[in-house]
Amino acid sequence: MPALPLEVVWTSSALVLLVLAILYWFGRRARWTAAPLAARGHLTATAVLTLVATAVWAGPTPFAALWVTDGAGGWVRAGGGAPSGHWSRETLETAPVDAPLLAAAILLPALWLLLIPALGQVTWPPATGPRRSAALIARRWQSLVPPRLLLLVAPGAILALAGVAAAAATPGVQGAEYRQHLSEQATPFSARFAGMPAGSAVAPWYAAGAAAVLLALCAVLAICHRRRALSGLDPAQDLAARRIAVDHACRIGAALLAWIGLAGLAGALEAHERRQAAQEAAAAYSAWEAGRIPAAEMAGWLTPVANGAPAEMLLLVGSTVVGVLLVLVRPAREQRILRGAADGTRADGPAARGGARD
Repeated sequence: MPALPLEVVWTSSALVLLVLAILYWFGRRARWTAAPLAARGHLTATAVLTLVATAVWAGPTPFAALWVTDGAGGWVRAGGGAPSGHWSRETLETAPVDAPLLAAAILLPALWLLLIPALGQVTWPPATGPRRSAALIARRWQSLVPPRLLLLVAPGAILALAGVAAAAATPGVQGAEYRQHLSEQATPFSARFAGMPAGSAVAPWYAAGAAAVLLALCAVLAICHRRRALSGLDPAQDLAARRIAVDHACRIGAALLAWIGLAGLAGALEAHERRQAAQEAAAAYSAWEAGRIPAAEMAGWLTPVANGAPAEMLLLVGSTVVGVLLVLVRPAREQRILRGAADGTRADGPAARGGARD
C-alpha cells in the first residue's frame, strides 16, 4: 500500500483525539445521569461522530472523481469556427490515478467506521453500582443482527461488487485535442476531448475499500457483543443498546458500500460517454482528411457532449435513494426499549430472558 500523505496522518490523529475527548466527556457526564438516558446520549454522540468523520472522507462523487478527473482539462470548446483553415489533431496524455490519494479516500472511511465505535465502547459510561447477580446465559451474535440489517448490508455489498466489476471491465479512453489554424499564430477554434485511465487502475482499490468496510462491520459486531453489561440497565435495555450501536455502524457501512458501487458504475458510464464522443470526433477528422467534410463544417462535428451529465445524474439519484432508505430504516423498537417506553415491548434474545454474559 502506498504511504499516506503526511497531512492525512496529522488530520487523522487530530480527529482521533477530538473524538476521544468528546466520548470521554459523555462518559464522565453519565455519572450524574440516569443510565438509560446516559446510554442514549452516548450512542447518539458515537453515531453522529462516525457519520461526520465518514462524510469528511467519503462520498460517491469523490470516489468517482479520483478516476474520472485525470488532469486533461475536461471537455472544452474555445473560440468560434472560421470559414476555412487547416485542422490538426494532438494526442493528450492521460494522467495516472493518484494511488496514495485513492488509498486514503477509499480505506480511511472503513477505519473511522471501526475506530469510533471501538472508542465508544472504551469510553462507555462506567458502572457505579453493585454488579448484577442474575443468572448468566450466553448471548449469540445473531441476537445483535436482525434481518433488517442484513437486508441493508447485502444490497450494498452487491452494488459494490457490481461497481468493482464495471470498473475492472472498462478500458481506458485516449484523449485528443483538435485545433483549427488560419495561420501559425491564429487558432480560432479548439476542442479538447479528455481521456480517462483504464478502470483496472481503480478497481482493486474499490474492492479493497469494500472488503475493509465489511471487516470493520464484523469488528464492530464483535466489540458490541463482547463488552460488559451496563450498570443501571435491565437486560432488555442493555441488549437494545448493543443493537442500536450495531445498527448505526451497519447503516453507515451500507452507505459506504453503495457509494463505492455507485462510483464504479458512474466512472464506467462516464468512460463510455467520453469514448463515444472521442470516436465521433476521430471519425469526423478522418472524413475531413479524406475531403468528405469541408473545413468550415468541422467545428460542428467537434462539439463535445455535456461533460459528466449521465454520471452525475446516476450519483445524485443513487445517493438520494441510499440516504432516504438509511434514514427510514431505523431501530425504532430498540430506541423505545431504551427510552423505557411503557408499552410492554421486550427485546428478543437470551439477554432479555435472563441476563447477559459480562
